[in-house]
Amino acid sequence: RTVVGVAETETPPAFVAPAAGPTYEDAVALAGLVALSVPADLDLFPPPARAEIEELAALIEQVAAEGPDAYDGADAVAVIATAAVLIRHLEALPCPAW
Repeated sequence: RTVVGVAETETPPAFVAPAAGPTYEDAVALAGLVALSVPADLDLFPPPARAEIEELAALIEQVAAEGPDAYDGADAVAVIATAAVLIRHLEALPCPAW
C-alpha cells in the first residue's frame, strides 16, 4: 500500500540525498589528533597495534598535507578507515579507575 500511495500521490516526497562523507576538514582534524597522540601515547597499546597506528597516522597526515584540492574519494575512505581502526584500538584498552 505504501508504494501505491507514493506512486499515486499528487505531491511525491522530496528526494533526500545521503549524508556526505568525511571532508578534507575532517582529515585535518583527525591528523591533528593523531599528531598529539602518536608517538606520545603508543606505549598504551599492545605492540601489534602500534605498527598499525603508526601506519595510519602517516597515511592521514599525508592526506592532510596534500591539501584540499587533492582530496578525493580515496582520501575519504582513508579518513573513515583511520577513525574506525583508532576507535577499535582505543576501545580495546583497559579503562583505568579514576
